[in-house]
Amino acid sequence: MTKSSEVPSLDNMDLHLTSEHIPQEELNDLNKNDNVTNIKRTESLQKIYGIGINWIVRSIIVIIIFIFVVVTWHHLTPESWHWLDDTDLSKLHSVLFSGAVVSAITMHLNKNL
Repeated sequence: MTKSSEVPSLDNMDLHLTSEHIPQEELNDLNKNDNVTNIKRTESLQKIYGIGINWIVRSIIVIIIFIFVVVTWHHLTPESWHWLDDTDLSKLHSVLFSGAVVSAITMHLNKNL
C-alpha cells in the first residue's frame, strides 16, 4: 500500500471535540438551538397528553351516559323487558352515582371551561 491510500490513525488527528475549542458564538448558537428543540418537544408532548386526556374523559362521559340510559330503561319499562337482575342494577347505580366519577368530570370541565 502506498502512503496516500493509508488511513491515518486517530491518535495523530487533532479533532478538537471539547467545548473549550469551540468559539463562544457557536456554543451560544448550539445552546439556543437545543433550547428551541426542547421547547418544541415539550409543547408537542403536552399537546399529545392533552389530546389523550380529552379522549379518556369523553369516553368516560359516553359510558356514564350509556349507564344512565340503561338504569332509566330498567326503571321505566315493564319487568319482562329487563335483562339485568337487582345486583347488576345496584352495581350500575353505584357507578353512576359515585362521587369519584362525578367529581373527576366536574373538575375536568371546570378546568377546561
